[in-house]
Amino acid sequence: MSMSSKLILETEVDPELDVILVQGSVAEKYSGGTKKYRDLVTEKELAYTETEKGKKMRVSKSIVETITSAGGRYLERVEIGGETYYKAIGKKDAIKKTSDALRKARKKRVKKTAQGAASLLALANAAQPATATATTTNTPPSQAPVLDTDTNIISVYDLVDLTRSAD
Repeated sequence: MSMSSKLILETEVDPELDVILVQGSVAEKYSGGTKKYRDLVTEKELAYTETEKGKKMRVSKSIVETITSAGGRYLERVEIGGETYYKAIGKKDAIKKTSDALRKARKKRVKKTAQGAASLLALANAAQPATATATTTNTPPSQAPVLDTDTNIISVYDLVDLTRSAD
């Protein structure tokens, strides 16, 4: 770090406006500007993902502009001699870091979606009977209700046929 960079004391940080650039669970302890930034990244991640490559930077710029137009700064933590200081980064670096955050948010969403889908599939498989067949002897096999194993759906008409056969 060059000595020309102005260090910002912790008391000079505006927690309601400034974004502290930290990763992982450490970011969760910050509220105000940092939380607003995380929320914007989460909110705009899908738009970023679906935007064509040459235009993704617009999404990142819009997040940076939202923060800076409100008076917020993008700050990195700097430890010197056991003391914590902050250093403001420029707009170009803020946009780059925001693009990184949007990509990480996508990976997190995809992983969470995959885990959720796997859990639902496990629940569906556990609840699904081994076989689904009609209980009536006078229903030809070609007309027997069929459980769609992809969706676990039996039509209402099939259920009516099943209940009639139980009488």
